[in-house]
Amino acid sequence: MSSSGPIPRLFGPYVLTRHLGSDPLGSVYRAGTAAGPHLAPFLLVRAFDGAGVDHAALVPVMETATEYLEEVRGPAVAKGAVLGIVEDVPFAGIEYVPGRTLDRLFSGEGQGSIPLPVEHALLIAEKLLVALEAGKPFEKKMGAPHGFLTPGFVTISNDGDVRVYGAGLGAGLIPSLKKPDALAAFGPYIAPEVLASGRPSAAGDIYSAAAILFQALTGRPPATGAGADALAGAVLAVDGSPMPDDLARLIARGLTKDPAQREQDVVAYRKTLGKLLYGGPYAPSTFNLAFFMHQRFEKAIDRERKELGQEETIDPKPLAAAEERRDREASQKAAAARAAAAL
Repeated sequence: MSSSGPIPRLFGPYVLTRHLGSDPLGSVYRAGTAAGPHLAPFLLVRAFDGAGVDHAALVPVMETATEYLEEVRGPAVAKGAVLGIVEDVPFAGIEYVPGRTLDRLFSGEGQGSIPLPVEHALLIAEKLLVALEAGKPFEKKMGAPHGFLTPGFVTISNDGDVRVYGAGLGAGLIPSLKKPDALAAFGPYIAPEVLASGRPSAAGDIYSAAAILFQALTGRPPATGAGADALAGAVLAVDGSPMPDDLARLIARGLTKDPAQREQDVVAYRKTLGKLLYGGPYAPSTFNLAFFMHQRFEKAIDRERKELGQEETIDPKPLAAAEERRDREASQKAAAARAAAAL
């Protein structure tokens, strides 16, 4: 089945209850588990049904990545990760936590670009690096702790908790960058040598984290392949002031075009960021990030709470019966068409 169509609807063992967004890789949904009379628990489901996705490249990578999911745990790694295929649609799922993905935060969800205070941007970047540390098992087999670290694979809960998912899928997703739409959307976060070779790397993941930090601070991603050149004339989105030298130096270490000159050690890079974050003039905390989220998205948070309450009461049985009826009718039509063609 395709994941497109009316909502709610069955998607394997889940019921897709809310469409949350789309990009060249496909669509993102909130989904409930259809294991009882009501839907629980809920997941965030990313269906890789975009026109640019190379299924022949992605599916075997997903199969290998599944072997390592249980090994990757940590305070910045999304919980409940699952990879699978529902009737030819590959998908990645994680435990649903009320909030939004980082790409939605960057877009402002119709409110325009939302400038992040420096301390929030640095805190998010620190969590990305913590997640990359946890992804070491993927690096041994898949070439990188993540491989395709872009804002859509980062979640920010309403309580200020930052989590990363999609680790290990880089080698299967990088081929999508051959399509112009995908390159435009994700190219700014992919290291130049990874774009050229198609092979994910740990140094490439550090580039991705630095590119996301650059966008969090400036309100725009670096140009594809720009590297540290993107810092020329960069200003902070929150107040329009020039990028401070300490932040520029930090970002430059991660955005350097030449991987041999780029920071290679994610632990060392995280510690450098930590010194700036906790020893500088900033006041980072999960509480402050949560307060920021509630200030900016108060109406959306209230709406989400009401939606979840309604979706929890959905009975999956009628949906299953309706799908069985549609499948039966489709099978009958196909049989009739074959019979007619044989005459």
